[in-house]
Amino acid sequence: MPVIVEARANMFQSLRDALREIVPIAEFQAFRRPLWRLFSLPETPLAKWKEMETFGMIATVLTPNLIEEVSQWRSVKAIYQDRVMYAIGQASTSWFTTPLNEYRTLELDQADLEGYRGSGVKVAVIDTGTRLTHESFIGAKLKILTAMPEKGGAGLDTSGHGTFVSSTIIGRRLYVHQYNANVGGVAPEAEVVSIQALGFVVGAGFESDTLQALEMSLKEGCHIVNMSLGAKDPPPDEFNPSAKAISQLSEKGMVIVCAAGNNGPDEGTINSPGSARDAFTVGAFSSYDGTVPDFSCRGPSPNGEVKPDVVAPGVNILSACVGVLDTLEDPKVRGYAILSGTSMACPMAAGLLARVKQLFDVNGIPFNIYTVKEACSLSGGVKDNEKGWGFIRWSWFKEYVETKR
Repeated sequence: MPVIVEARANMFQSLRDALREIVPIAEFQAFRRPLWRLFSLPETPLAKWKEMETFGMIATVLTPNLIEEVSQWRSVKAIYQDRVMYAIGQASTSWFTTPLNEYRTLELDQADLEGYRGSGVKVAVIDTGTRLTHESFIGAKLKILTAMPEKGGAGLDTSGHGTFVSSTIIGRRLYVHQYNANVGGVAPEAEVVSIQALGFVVGAGFESDTLQALEMSLKEGCHIVNMSLGAKDPPPDEFNPSAKAISQLSEKGMVIVCAAGNNGPDEGTINSPGSARDAFTVGAFSSYDGTVPDFSCRGPSPNGEVKPDVVAPGVNILSACVGVLDTLEDPKVRGYAILSGTSMACPMAAGLLARVKQLFDVNGIPFNIYTVKEACSLSGGVKDNEKGWGFIRWSWFKEYVETKR
């Protein structure tokens, strides 16, 4: 059974040594790709062995008897199921908009005039990887990594989801003849560190993969993390390893931007990690009719937090795409796709926050989850479980800067 074992404070090394005595790591290393391809993801113990020392956690597989035994160790704080996480986006076929079209609604045209385009800001995209050779990334600052090498991952996107998300943030301005439309990212001067934590074509991975990707984001010096992924029915934060990791990174000044999930419209449907108190959770908004679509998840979180925090454009977005998602709408039109989901809204908000990070730095204001949420609370509307503080926009943060002068 795939599990995540959390160590008590200052007992990570002791836990690691003890687990190594009972876990057959050598056998896991011999568990090669031709074998695991025969099994479906949820039934295969692909977590094997991952050490996330930053969070005091180790992911491995244990039998039920061993889980009971290990849970009694003095070095163990908790044991969690290593849940399967999924990319959350879907193909669309009707009208469309592009990140460039949403510049005015996000008020990024004003940010452009003021010279704030995300320069000097690192954004980690934890997703299915990114296709580095796509024309959208020519000249862009893009680094490719993987958190799942033991599963055959190399950081290259076969799904298309991660490429779509990365291009929404830093894609260069291009004219797409097939759609007679201009595309481009919302923070063109930012740097993206793409970390593959989802794979298997459909865009799935274990929670331990995303935890390791979060740890890699910290080591890469990222300021913002985009997580357009999730799992339904999350536990409360005190029993949620992702929520604990996000809280630790938030204390270090990182802002973790998470998709709310696509299984709305009922109350209490927020996915994890968007359910975490310290996540900046983004729901979807339709710029066509000014509504929150039914698929966008609603709060409250299992802890009673009002979620999402904001909404952003996430309906019928056209951006760069590859792989499976690239062929769902029109197999003859390659390289771009129209997708809907909170996965699409998430990088809109993350890209805007890259510009906000630059704005705050220039004005001597700390950039962290607390100042970001404070700015939203002061300038947005009354927060509710459908739209949070409302449609995120540049002027909120400009007004916040004025209050600090």
